[in-house]
Amino acid sequence: MKFKKLNKTLLLICIMAIGISAQIKRVDFAAGDSVTHCRVIPLSENSLLALYTKPIISNEKAFSLYLKKSSDNGVTWGEGIFVDDI
Repeated sequence: MKFKKLNKTLLLICIMAIGISAQIKRVDFAAGDSVTHCRVIPLSENSLLALYTKPIISNEKAFSLYLKKSSDNGVTWGEGIFVDDI
């Protein structure tokens, strides 16, 4: 169980490191959806992946990590997918 948690943590660190160096693009869904942090990673010429966090109401220092994908360069975004609480 600890090994699985460690793998998720390492994956999260790698993805966030890529996101920091990626070109940041305005993400309209993040403005009104209680999003606290958001990083956009280009996957291909028109495809983007957004990683974002929302606070967990019961614990002000904890967040839930979500993913959204766009295949039209950020014009529209798919449904948010819950990844894990961090």
